[in-house]
Amino acid sequence: MTKVVGVRVPSSAPHSLSFFFENTLKVSGISSVIDQVLDDFFLIQKNIDDVSELYWFVIHEVERALIQKTFYLAERNKCRTSKILGISRNTLNAKIKSLKIDIT
Repeated sequence: MTKVVGVRVPSSAPHSLSFFFENTLKVSGISSVIDQVLDDFFLIQKNIDDVSELYWFVIHEVERALIQKTFYLAERNKCRTSKILGISRNTLNAKIKSLKIDIT
């Protein structure tokens, strides 16, 4: 298992996933990408007081994208996906259901 920018990448992870962490996160950092998206959001949003539950919206959307992308990269295998994400298969199934992720 290698550690890249605070993220543990299992040695069993697909090469493309390891390549992503080693090359993308070192260069830009995931926090800088999120920072840019939030900057764009707040530029569009004229009245910040009209925003409610932003925290949960962002967490929900990031979690959904993370699970969907990892599931795709793991060749639609739930066991591999849960192992890459570092969560149990039961937790993965619960998140797929609660986030209404289409895995068909």
